[in-house]
Amino acid sequence: MKQETAWWDLALRGLLLALMWAGILWPGPGWAEEAAGRGLAWSGFATLGVAHSSEREADFTGTFSQPDGVGATRRWGLQPDTRLGLQADLPLGTPWSASAQALVEYAHHGRWQPALSMGFVKWQPSPAWSLRLGRLPWSAYLTSDYRKVGFSLPWVRPPQELYMISFDHADGVDLGWRGQWGDSSVRLQAMAGRSSRNVVTGRWRGNRLVGGNLVIERGNLTLRAGHLQYGAFSIELPAVDSVLDQVAQLDPAGVAALRFRDRAVGYTTLGLVWDDGTWLLQAEVANGRMSRTYLPDGLEAYVTVGRRFGSLTPTLTLAGLRDHNLRRSANPVLQQVIDAGQSRGMHTVSLGLRWDARPGLALKLQLDRVRHGSGQTGMLSNFQPGFEPGRGFRVLSLAADVVF
Repeated sequence: MKQETAWWDLALRGLLLALMWAGILWPGPGWAEEAAGRGLAWSGFATLGVAHSSEREADFTGTFSQPDGVGATRRWGLQPDTRLGLQADLPLGTPWSASAQALVEYAHHGRWQPALSMGFVKWQPSPAWSLRLGRLPWSAYLTSDYRKVGFSLPWVRPPQELYMISFDHADGVDLGWRGQWGDSSVRLQAMAGRSSRNVVTGRWRGNRLVGGNLVIERGNLTLRAGHLQYGAFSIELPAVDSVLDQVAQLDPAGVAALRFRDRAVGYTTLGLVWDDGTWLLQAEVANGRMSRTYLPDGLEAYVTVGRRFGSLTPTLTLAGLRDHNLRRSANPVLQQVIDAGQSRGMHTVSLGLRWDARPGLALKLQLDRVRHGSGQTGMLSNFQPGFEPGRGFRVLSLAADVVF
């Protein structure tokens, strides 16, 4: 299955290649901020990544918002990991400031699309307290504030078992506090708002969001705990909704129990990082509760171990996703919908190598071995007639990350 390369794809490739060379020639990260002095400060980041999948009957993608990737559609592609981000920070007079970030990546309609990934006004009356209003990072993970900035990550991409099933941002407000507790630094965050995300087959929408995070840092150790709760979460997938609408005429109670409209869902995460400059240990575990709809609850986890040898850092990552609290239906049509939603189980072993070639430039190589549960499809999409659920595959990724 081939796909023509559109002009915007070629233009983005040229721009990203130019930025890669600029990242090599520029004096280092933060140049724009230093040049801006006390006024408007510009900064940015980019990843030029190419991936290959051994699974030829389905596509490996970077997010659920990408309609195709590598595997069935193309053998090698930029789509899963390539992106460009630009950020502007503007002081508005103490204690006010404003920030905005635009991100270009491969989107749900099959084009490279710019979008506002962050945009907020910040009030910080003291070093301890801050209040932000606007479009904020979806604060569920250790890397929430920078997970799109490839240079800041040890991997080519964060483990999909955790990071793929998520929103990108939240529109609302958050209140932050930081202080000391003995020898430890403590950060607290409380938030409220709503989220939405376009995916290939529809849209996710989460309203009445409330949540909080606790981060404790002591020496080389960082511990994090967080919980997000949506009071009204909906998954709008026309293909699924059409099936449910037809069955509802014969089994209204069964459909009402499964339909994913304005449900209360929660997401709890725990994480830790140990980084002494030589050894890196990073791990997270998360549990998503989906109100026993046609989607099951999910237990997600990963652990990464890395060792620095000068500018080289090899890493090993183990990650897994397991569905639990599964639902059953006596209606065979509804059971088919449930089975499709309960097909995410997977685990991945990843070997990676990062080379910090110069300040602000990192080159990465990563090999993933992905295995699915029996009869399951994991995070793959765009299935072809010859696809076999439960089959394992490999993904080879190369990336150049810059910050400027």
